[in-house]
Amino acid sequence: MAQVQRSPLNRLLCTLAVLFCFFSGFLVFGLPNFQDPQAAKAAEVARLLDEARTQLNEVVKSLPEKQRYIEQLEKQRGQASSDAEKASLTLEIENASLGIRDLEVGFVDIASGGVKLKTASSESEKFDWQSETLEIVKPLFDELKGFTEKPRMIERLRREIEQLEAKMLSIRGGIDRMEQLKQGMEKSETLTRLTALRDRWLEIEADTLRELEFTRLRLDEISGPQQTFWGRVKGVVGSFLAGRGVNILLAIVVFCSVFALMRWAWAIFFRLRKRHKGSSRSVFDRLFIFGYRILTVLVATGSLLMTIYVFEDWLSLGLVLLILAGIVIALKNSIPRFFLETKLLLNVGPVREGERVVYNGLPWLVPSINVFTHIVNPELEGGVLRLTLADLLPLRSRPRHADEPWFPSKKGDWMLIDDYLGQVIRQTPESVQLAGFGHAQRTYKCEDYLGTEALNLSTGTFGVVETFGIDYEHQVDCTEAAPQIMQDGIRERLDQWDKGTHVESINVQFKEAASSSLDLLIMLTVNSEAAKDYYLLKRLIQRACVEICTQESWGIPFHQLTVHGIGEVQPDAET
Repeated sequence: MAQVQRSPLNRLLCTLAVLFCFFSGFLVFGLPNFQDPQAAKAAEVARLLDEARTQLNEVVKSLPEKQRYIEQLEKQRGQASSDAEKASLTLEIENASLGIRDLEVGFVDIASGGVKLKTASSESEKFDWQSETLEIVKPLFDELKGFTEKPRMIERLRREIEQLEAKMLSIRGGIDRMEQLKQGMEKSETLTRLTALRDRWLEIEADTLRELEFTRLRLDEISGPQQTFWGRVKGVVGSFLAGRGVNILLAIVVFCSVFALMRWAWAIFFRLRKRHKGSSRSVFDRLFIFGYRILTVLVATGSLLMTIYVFEDWLSLGLVLLILAGIVIALKNSIPRFFLETKLLLNVGPVREGERVVYNGLPWLVPSINVFTHIVNPELEGGVLRLTLADLLPLRSRPRHADEPWFPSKKGDWMLIDDYLGQVIRQTPESVQLAGFGHAQRTYKCEDYLGTEALNLSTGTFGVVETFGIDYEHQVDCTEAAPQIMQDGIRERLDQWDKGTHVESINVQFKEAASSSLDLLIMLTVNSEAAKDYYLLKRLIQRACVEICTQESWGIPFHQLTVHGIGEVQPDAET
């Protein structure tokens, strides 16, 4: 069996397909893991639970100590003799109360794993369309916020740990300074107060250390087991495909199905209507068609939203609503143009079907108007242009006449442009090419071509006009006899040269008395079959005239140049 030769393009496509399949499998299945992920995860969870139990025990032990410390401060405040001392003790009591509240909150956080309980507000609110709109898209923002909740919480806990560690260093520095001050100090009231202050700072240090341990534990619980990059990508992709990806895919399938079904129903209806009513369309028919197209889009879009609503995928629903709202806002400035384009579609605008319109300087026929309208020029190669409704808006059409030409020439016509004779070999909406003597080509832009005084020799008949002069000695015969002799002689000689069959009429008349000759005007009417012989006929006419003059012994004058010289200056007699 012969081997099939594959092109380089096919080999490249096959290679890209293999790489795509490999990369997709790599994303789905992730990197190979030689350890048991379930066992590692279970061990990590057990370690975190042990640490949480330890922290809970420490919290339970610290709460009575804090309470006793507050009671002791309250007794000291009752025995204080000065207002300043009472104010200082009151501040310490408030700080200690805050510490107890922090311990209770920490106990709840550790025990619940950081779960926060939220209560719903039962207060009745007035209707506000802005707040209601925000309520609709709130699930979208909540979901987007949830995507970054974990990284933001981890970063916040890390900052708290850094602050607590800095605070621990400051407290330790203060305690060390108090220890240095106590050394060498005798027993006195100052030493007693300094010792009491050192003890309070030691308690603050213990509380700060406990809070630091709590924060580190929460960070460990939130961070969880470390995953590889491909593991996180696989988790995100898998979660999306298993949840919202399926919902969005089904919603798109429903949208396409409803849209295709309504278009199919319209095609059947249009085919049946065309059999009974023909291809003509009234304004009511166009209005019905336009309304049905809008209804198709609305029903398909409603089916899309209803599908997402049934699946209760509020994130996707909010996202679709935002996209639709953005489309509506973007089209707000296009409403005036939309109405003008609607008038075009209904065939009541400035451009109408079956009429003639000028576009880029060329005439075109408008067979029908649609979202993309094809205008046609039957005389041009590739004479079909696709225009949008926006392109049609600045144009104006008019009814066309049955015999009205679409272009001044056709392919194969002989054109005379500024003494240049050439045959049209190609004419397109952009340019016209002519082939002249020796098949040399000349190209014109369509705008320049239409701007010339081109003479089409291939449409019916054309005229060849020549002037020939005889001498003044034949003045007697120049008005009647000489023109008739010239006319008969030219006819006879053209028949001899096989050109007479194309000549329909010959007319020779006296033209004028020129400065050195009596001029005769020779006019030939020739059919289009001899268009390529235009200049040949002019030469044959001159040849025939010369032969007739020779035959009749007529003199052929030539232009005389009389030179009048300046007379010689006579010398002065005295010199």
